[in-house]
Amino acid sequence: MRKPEALTITTLPGPLKTKAARAWAVLAWERAWPAAWPLLAVAGTFLASALSGVWDQMSDWPRAAGLAAFAAAGLAALVPLARLSLPGLGEALHRLETASGAPHRPATAYVDRLPDTEFGSAGISPQSASLWQAHRARAASAVGRLRAGWPRSALVRRDPYALRVAITLALICTAAFAGPQWRQRLASPFLFAGGAAAARLAIDAWVTPPPYTRRAPVYLTAGGNAPGADGRADGRADGRADGRADGGPAAQGPAIRIPAGSELFVRLQDTSPARLRAASLSTGDDANPPGAEDSAAPAEPKGPGGGQDRREFRATLNRSALVQLQSAGKQPLAAWRFEVIADEAPEIALAEEPGPAASGALELVYTLRDDYGVTSARAEFTPLGDGTADAGGEEPLVAAPDFDLRLPGLRPRDATGRSYKELLSHPWAGERVRLVLRARDEAGNSGTSDPAEFVLPERRFNEPLARALVELRRTLAVTPSRQDLIARTLDALTMAPKGFIDDLTVYLAMRTAHWRLTYGTGRDQMVSVVDLLWDTALRIEDGDLSLAERRLRELQEQLAQALANDAPAEEIKRLIDELRQALGDYMRELAKAAEKLPARDPGETGMQAITPQDLARMLENIENLARNGLRDQAQQLLSQLRDMLENLRNARPQPQSPDQQMMSELMRALSDMISRQRQLMDDTYRKDNEGARGDPSQTAPLAQGQQDLQQQLQSLMEQLKALGMEPNQALGQAGENMEGAAGSLSRGDTPGAMSEQRQALENLLQGARSMVRSMANGMGPDRSNSQGLARTDPLGRVRPTRGPDLGTTVEVPDKIDAQTVQRILEELRRRLGDQQRPQIELDYLERLLRQF
Repeated sequence: MRKPEALTITTLPGPLKTKAARAWAVLAWERAWPAAWPLLAVAGTFLASALSGVWDQMSDWPRAAGLAAFAAAGLAALVPLARLSLPGLGEALHRLETASGAPHRPATAYVDRLPDTEFGSAGISPQSASLWQAHRARAASAVGRLRAGWPRSALVRRDPYALRVAITLALICTAAFAGPQWRQRLASPFLFAGGAAAARLAIDAWVTPPPYTRRAPVYLTAGGNAPGADGRADGRADGRADGRADGGPAAQGPAIRIPAGSELFVRLQDTSPARLRAASLSTGDDANPPGAEDSAAPAEPKGPGGGQDRREFRATLNRSALVQLQSAGKQPLAAWRFEVIADEAPEIALAEEPGPAASGALELVYTLRDDYGVTSARAEFTPLGDGTADAGGEEPLVAAPDFDLRLPGLRPRDATGRSYKELLSHPWAGERVRLVLRARDEAGNSGTSDPAEFVLPERRFNEPLARALVELRRTLAVTPSRQDLIARTLDALTMAPKGFIDDLTVYLAMRTAHWRLTYGTGRDQMVSVVDLLWDTALRIEDGDLSLAERRLRELQEQLAQALANDAPAEEIKRLIDELRQALGDYMRELAKAAEKLPARDPGETGMQAITPQDLARMLENIENLARNGLRDQAQQLLSQLRDMLENLRNARPQPQSPDQQMMSELMRALSDMISRQRQLMDDTYRKDNEGARGDPSQTAPLAQGQQDLQQQLQSLMEQLKALGMEPNQALGQAGENMEGAAGSLSRGDTPGAMSEQRQALENLLQGARSMVRSMANGMGPDRSNSQGLARTDPLGRVRPTRGPDLGTTVEVPDKIDAQTVQRILEELRRRLGDQQRPQIELDYLERLLRQF
């Protein structure tokens, strides 16, 4: 047998044709790739060198030598390609058989045929024909399993140092480095001296906006621009990282918008020193822009081409200008037109009239606006008084209580802020002042608000002598020229102390102040009198209570600052512990002071006593909120605690009328009914879970309790009628719901009873709210603060109690939020303790929990 000579891949039988073609392609690639590698290496090296810009550093002779070397290397690299021989059909079939590991060469057997004889096919015996057909069938079945496999490169043996990887990386890096100048870079190896010298000019230029604008640099792509280029200037200064602008001698197109104070940087690499010896930076008709810094002194020659010069120019752009880069012969090389956007001064204005907050601190609400953000704001005061100080220009003894305003965020551009400042102890408290708010931005621009005139908040003193001393103190602090008048007044007050000044310490302090003002010299003596008069007034008003109060105020301020500044949890816990101790001292001193007041019947006052347990509970809530990361809510609760303590000191109980006392009793009774209705609903739910549904014997006590509650509600409604108040519809509906719930419980229908009880509770709450509104509108201001409305703090606000929330309480952080946060923290700690988790997740959890 013999293989037919004229057989080719295209004439192969169908099943084998595709497989043989693939095997031929694989063999061809395995032979061509090593042969083409030298040429590809030479081409890749040439492209990488061109994109890197190294050709721009060469003079003509080194450039020509480099091109000749690459040309010779390219010709030498063509030799392996010229010797390349393509595979034949037999090699392709052999590749199929060896790659598939098939025995008995099925591909070759499939294309074989019987030789012709001189007698033709009739010369073949039937037995031979049968054997031949069986042989062909086995070969055909094996052809379907043949595979050419993947190409196997022999380049690893020819390139043991992996230069192919280095060349590929060099191409990628140099292409990224060239950027939009890649066309000029690829052409640079073929540009020799003459008219193309300017085209090889490499110019790197960019504009850096001031850092406070938070805008990205604007790159001015002008490398390779020759005189007569189109001079596009389509850059943007919108702060995006991809902002670019092209510049040319003509500087056509829209101007490049940049903020005022931006710096223009131009770096020039002169590859033709004989042509470009110097460069100038001009703006319009001026020689240099305002504030331009020309650092165009030639640098030391670097790299090949020893005559290379380098120039760098820098200019600060504060106004719109046309900036040109010129050669020594005043020929423009590049130009950019800039539109400078001026930095506007910030705007600040009062959003509300200045006044005291609930705590007595000065509250300021203001609006802030600036194009790049406000960096600081300040409140500035000028005394007015009776006009003496302001008109005469006298410098106050004590500096004005100017203070920095809190900014709502980092560099706010358009926001509303709110600041509080404790000025009750400042010598200017109670003085009529002129307030001006001043805002500044990063550029140093400042803007002021319209002046506002008002009286600074002051502490209320009930003792006449204390009020007199505070008034003298304020006068001395604002108008020190009245020193003699104040000294004579103090002398007159202490002339006959018997029956007027019982405290020897107070008397001695007032005499000391008198002698210091009379014989003292210098402003320091008068400043000490200001402090002495304040301490004396506090002692007259509060006795030893003022020392405890001062310590309490200091700790409250420190804790507020710690919460605002995200202080560590250990520091916050320490401050809360100190505040708890100071609060106990303050309450004890307050109780001693209260013993000196006339005794009152608790039923005659509209104020609900604040117990130490209430304050301790608030401190505990503040600590829990801070520990769980809810620091904003902790600050809010601390502010409420401060308000309560401030108003507790100034609180004076007012007696209630008989009608008010009756309404207080009715409201307490209604509050108790709401609590009992909740308890009945909880008991019904518990009985239902215990299997009491359908068993009247188990729900009979609940039915009796529901009937008793209905009767009490009916009695309350009758008492309201006796007071001239018509019971609202919600209370009547609540009574019907209670009756329905009692009937359902008597039948053992717990689901129906719970539905009626829920409706009864909602109607009771709605009825209570309606009663509160009716009494607030009908009793007048003197009766709207009765104890019967709710359990109130000294501010007249409803405080959290164990009773029902009638919908009039101030919303404070509740325990549900804190408990939710606690569960989240426990879950995070559990995951942190699972060492099977990835290390990156454990690190993240540790950073997340660090602040807690």
